[in-house]
Amino acid sequence: MTNKPLVKLLRSPNGAYAYDANRNEILSIQDDSHDYLEKWLQGKGEASIPDEIQALLHAGYFSTNRISRIEHSYTTYLPGMLENDLDTICLQVTQNCNLRCEYCVYSETNNEKQRSHSSGRMSKETMRKAIDFLHARSRYAKNIIVSFYGGEPLLEFPLIKKGIAYAEERFEGRSLTFNITTNGTLLVPEVADHLFVHNTHLTISLDGPKEIHDRHRHFKNDGSFDRLMRNLDYIVQKHPEQISKMNISMVIDPQNSFEHILEVFDQYPFLRKMSLLASIIDDTYSSEPVKSSVRYDTESSYHSFLGRLCELNRLDKAQLSCITQNEINRSYTDIQNFRPISSLGQTGCPGGPCLPGHRRLFCDINGNLFPCERVSEASSVMNIGTLETGFDMQKVLEILNVARTTASNCKDCWAFLLCRQCARTADSGDRFEAGPRLKHCQESKIQAESFLQHMIMLDEIRNLY
Repeated sequence: MTNKPLVKLLRSPNGAYAYDANRNEILSIQDDSHDYLEKWLQGKGEASIPDEIQALLHAGYFSTNRISRIEHSYTTYLPGMLENDLDTICLQVTQNCNLRCEYCVYSETNNEKQRSHSSGRMSKETMRKAIDFLHARSRYAKNIIVSFYGGEPLLEFPLIKKGIAYAEERFEGRSLTFNITTNGTLLVPEVADHLFVHNTHLTISLDGPKEIHDRHRHFKNDGSFDRLMRNLDYIVQKHPEQISKMNISMVIDPQNSFEHILEVFDQYPFLRKMSLLASIIDDTYSSEPVKSSVRYDTESSYHSFLGRLCELNRLDKAQLSCITQNEINRSYTDIQNFRPISSLGQTGCPGGPCLPGHRRLFCDINGNLFPCERVSEASSVMNIGTLETGFDMQKVLEILNVARTTASNCKDCWAFLLCRQCARTADSGDRFEAGPRLKHCQESKIQAESFLQHMIMLDEIRNLY
């Protein structure tokens, strides 16, 4: 056999395994089968084929099949979805911010490909056009979401009030929700009172206790933690029913102690009622990769172990840290979505790209459209249209099928279905390039292998009891 199967060989302390990418399935195999597959993948020639391998080959496993063309399954449908089933728009009401967070992608000192802070703001006319744009393309959408984003969006609270009023007018009689992502320093009582009357869900930026939060999230000469907590205390006292509807966006600096970060939830127990969205500092647009301390790695690994016990019903979820609960929720979603298939078809696409523009369409202050708020606003290849001209479907589909830039590598990769690379890893500003995307491949494979090992571990332990 000269062709090789799309297989990743794995081991645990209890046995040998093979992940068959053509079937998206983990197989428990004998040691001699593992050794045979290892030689096959290394191209070391044919040996006597073990009976187990013969049986699996007969059942359709270990196929040497590769897809012939990179094409996302939604390539045909996405244009129609964007024109008729759009339910969300995220409006950048300002590019200014009252904080200067050191890791912010808009920071002048931590910015290679993204825009910097500016005094630019969205006009009332552009905001109305953006809401009209959503209205015209939402005929089949059941629940409408209008989000306000920045910079710090509450710097433009009067404009947000006008946007809320106009959206309520345009979508009268339909389910309408507003979202705001804010650092919380301007969430004073009169602002909070107004937002909650108008069905607004808040995402608050909070990185840990005061000394950790203020290290990165600060004004020019002072930290922001005290002002944030003062505003949250008002909400707890006057709008306690809103706390469970709020989110925390936590950016984790892994140079800190994991245990120290968690102390904020003991200091302010009401925070545990909020949903937590935790992530490591984003270094996509930074020249320096994020590094973690030994202490962080050790402590976070212990908490991950507790999370595994919870997954095995050996520990109640309430005993986990909020960060670990967030990790378990994401893991549960990945496990639920892991399904065997009959075979890779003639066309396919790695698992990473979202449906650009459909999940979280982002409109900047000038009416330019982007797939979401996390891509570079300075990138022409990520600009998928304008409020005036509508969607540029060619760019939309190019983002959807960004893996075509690395087609030969992707087609021959065992992690094809498990890849989670966002299109922005390939973004060079005016085009998608293979080089930047390939630099992230090893990281994607490590994440995929970690997921498979996690699945194996859970299965082995369950079989013991």
